[in-house]
Amino acid sequence: LKSAVAGTPIPACSQPQLNLTLLQLMNQLAAKYKYRINNFLTGRNGCDTGFNPKGRAVDVDGVNGVEATGAPGILAAEPFKTFGRDVMAALPAGGGLGQKQCFGDVGPTTGKRYFDDDCDHVHIDVGASAP
Repeated sequence: LKSAVAGTPIPACSQPQLNLTLLQLMNQLAAKYKYRINNFLTGRNGCDTGFNPKGRAVDVDGVNGVEATGAPGILAAEPFKTFGRDVMAALPAGGGLGQKQCFGDVGPTTGKRYFDDDCDHVHIDVGASAP
């Protein structure tokens, strides 16, 4: 990651590099949360067509020591509830947050994507057009 922040290209399934906007978002979240990355530069099925293998998304499966187990209500409780709200507020236009059916209300979503996904992780992406 240090190389990517310094501007050194890192291949990601034939894509040029990790997205700088995503890295900045991750850094912003790290100032408030200790979180565990589940998928970074890979998709849940390897080099799929999602944003993960393109260096534009990350999946998080733990926040502040609490694991996203997929259990009912886990993402609607703290610390995930506040984490989801903070992610949505920080996403650039076109960015996306998964687990809509798990989080519930995460605040304003205008210009951003909020969609259903498995409740055993938190999908965060900066979309296709973020610099």
